[in-house]
Amino acid sequence: MPINAVPLRNVVSNVASNVDALYNPTTGTLTLEHLNTTGDSGVDQFNHASTSGAIAFDFANGNVQAINLEGDCTFTFSNLKNGYTYIIAVTQDVNGGWTIAFPASLKWNGGTAPTVDTRAETTTLLTFVSIGSFEFGSVITGC
Repeated sequence: MPINAVPLRNVVSNVASNVDALYNPTTGTLTLEHLNTTGDSGVDQFNHASTSGAIAFDFANGNVQAINLEGDCTFTFSNLKNGYTYIIAVTQDVNGGWTIAFPASLKWNGGTAPTVDTRAETTTLLTFVSIGSFEFGSVITGC
């Protein structure tokens, strides 16, 4: 385990077994260890470049993705598989304050999209399951 890494237990337990998600607060990175990507494990990690504006998440690249925000964003999703779980780690840049507009197909508990943690250099984990034409999401903030 890297120095200063914080284990996030059970974050990806419904995606695959023997996966450890480690968040390093010093570097602001999320690392997945013990990933088994042989066969159709359903778990692959993809890191986006730092960005803002319209962000297209293509889940053919992997169902665990990470992005560093440098401005307000609007998310869109493609290539979701019915019954699969997806995770997006969203990290604010050194300025923070950036917001996200989510696709209408993403449904949240209580019917309202959560507010991501906008503090500088914090990470919010978005987890959702694709079922039919909708995705049902949950959020962990303040990582």
